[in-house]
Amino acid sequence: MIAPAQVPRNVAREWRMAWPQTNDTRSFLRYGADAVLSRGLLFAPASHRLRTIRIGGATLTYRLQRGDIQAVREVWVEETYRPPVDIPLDTVVDLGANIGLTTLWYAVHGASRLRCVEPLQANIALARRNLIQNGVSAELVEAAIGPADGTTRFHADPRYSTRGHVDEAGELEVPVVSMSTLLADLDKVDLLKVDTEGAEVALFRAELSWLAKVNAIIIEFDRGDPRELAPLIEAQGFRYMPVGSAWWNSMDFFVRE
Repeated sequence: MIAPAQVPRNVAREWRMAWPQTNDTRSFLRYGADAVLSRGLLFAPASHRLRTIRIGGATLTYRLQRGDIQAVREVWVEETYRPPVDIPLDTVVDLGANIGLTTLWYAVHGASRLRCVEPLQANIALARRNLIQNGVSAELVEAAIGPADGTTRFHADPRYSTRGHVDEAGELEVPVVSMSTLLADLDKVDLLKVDTEGAEVALFRAELSWLAKVNAIIIEFDRGDPRELAPLIEAQGFRYMPVGSAWWNSMDFFVRE
C-alpha cells in the first residue's frame, strides 16, 4: 500500500518519465491527468470511458480505470517488459494480454509473429482495437492459460482490468488452453511474456516439455513464489535474472544458456 505522502512524488516521477515518451503535448496532458485521477481515486472505479493517446510511436486506447492506466504506465512509460538482454523478438507469445499494450510494445520493437492469450471479452475487444489501429497483425486467443485444456472459473475485478484471475468461486466460466496446444504449430518462441495473476503456479508445476520451444521468458510472479518456481524453469536449461537485477524495475527474466 502506497502512503498518501508518496503519491505526489510518484506522480511527479511518472510525469518526468512520460514527457519524453508521449508524442505530442495533448497526449502528455491527457495521460498526466489520468495518472493523477487513477492515484487519487477521483473517478468511478469501473468507468468504461475511452481515452486515446500517442506514445512511443503508437496509438493507445484505454479505459478510464486504474487497471488500464497502470498498464499504460508499466508497459509504455516505465517499459517494464523490456527484456534485460538483447534477444531476437520475431515470435512473441503474450500470456495475460489484457488490452494488448504489451503485445503492441513488442510489435513496435520488432516482433513479427504475435500470439496473445486473454480470457475476458472486454479486454480482448480493446486489445483488437489497439492492434488494428496500429496496423499490427496478431492472433488473439480468448482463454485462460493452464496446464490442461478445458474450462475454469474466473474472477474479473471491475476496478482493475489487470487483476482478473482464475478462482474456483469466480463469477465467470472461461475456456482454458494448455501450452502444448497453444504452441503446437510453432517451431520456436523467442519470448514468452507471463502475467497471469497467479496462473503461473499451476503452469510451471505441471509438465514442461513445451519449454523446449521457448528461448526466453519475462514473467511477473503474481502469486507464485520465485524461490519455488524459478528452479523448475532453470532446470529446463534457462539462466535466471531476478526482478530488479538488471535495472530498478526489470522483471524476472529467464534466457536459454
